[in-house]
Amino acid sequence: MLVLPILNALPFDLNFSGNILVQLAAWIGMYCTIVVPFFLSGIILSLVFSLHANAIASLYCADLSGTGLACLLLMVLIPIFGPGGMLFFLAGLLCLAAAFFSTLSARRCLLFLPAAVVLIAWPFVHGQYIEFADHANKRNTEAMKSRGLREYVKWDPVSKVEVYAESETFKHFALDGGQQSSWMVRFDGDFATLKKEIDEYPQSFYFGVKSLAYFLKRGTPVDALILGAAVGDEPCAALVFGAHEVDAIEMVGAMVRAAKGRYAAFSGNLFNHPQVHYRTGEARTFLRATAKQYDIIQMFSNHSSSSIAQGNGALEAVYLQTVEAYLEYFSHLKPRLRPH
Repeated sequence: MLVLPILNALPFDLNFSGNILVQLAAWIGMYCTIVVPFFLSGIILSLVFSLHANAIASLYCADLSGTGLACLLLMVLIPIFGPGGMLFFLAGLLCLAAAFFSTLSARRCLLFLPAAVVLIAWPFVHGQYIEFADHANKRNTEAMKSRGLREYVKWDPVSKVEVYAESETFKHFALDGGQQSSWMVRFDGDFATLKKEIDEYPQSFYFGVKSLAYFLKRGTPVDALILGAAVGDEPCAALVFGAHEVDAIEMVGAMVRAAKGRYAAFSGNLFNHPQVHYRTGEARTFLRATAKQYDIIQMFSNHSSSSIAQGNGALEAVYLQTVEAYLEYFSHLKPRLRPH
């Protein structure tokens, strides 16, 4: 539980800016803080396995079963508590475990119960996420947060989603503290007027390179698939240039729900449009589950926040950029579009 306040207090910076000696001390402190719980847990497990070697099969079964169950529970609990709240929740569970396995008298074991109740209840009582400091200003998120521009935050099993009111025109959807971002453009939903304005003043409109495919196929009722759609304006560009139907797949469910719910009016209900099917899913899993074929299959960004954080960039093998993945994509193009 002490990991949270210690890491928040340490002044380490991901850009290693500031006094070099302070940064070295802070980074060493951060590593030591993280290592201590793992080291102590390893010691405890080693002692248990050593002292009860005759029951190693049962112990190892319990260990693996508990680990698997914890992974499943994280999918449910992370959106509720966030990682900071989970530390308190888990500390409460550990107090209960200590009471069950302790060799102290029953009366003394009861002392664990109030601590467990307080720790487990605190994330609920707190009323909002108990957050770790970002220690970085990626895509200016930390500066916007300090100015009070963050208006929404939600933890998803895949990523943390934060929405910043960057301007009257854009909503900045930041994933994992700005590791990745997507910008929702204000739109009133009036496609007829937008089409007319583009025809009259084409030089005033630029949807970006990611919308080039729809521009080149303008006037053609194409079926399009967007993989990793986030909250970009590709569906808008597709409809403006005459697309028949757009399937938009995004893995971060919290982003999908925010775009279709809380921020639906800001985008002119674009992500609830009858021709746009915006849903939570993983790209290749979605493709394997459908027999539908497309005129355009688009993938704008396919690196997860964790892969970006590793710093491998284009050197890393990405699940969506393999030979098998492209065979999957090509098999879902309409026959006249497939490579030979």
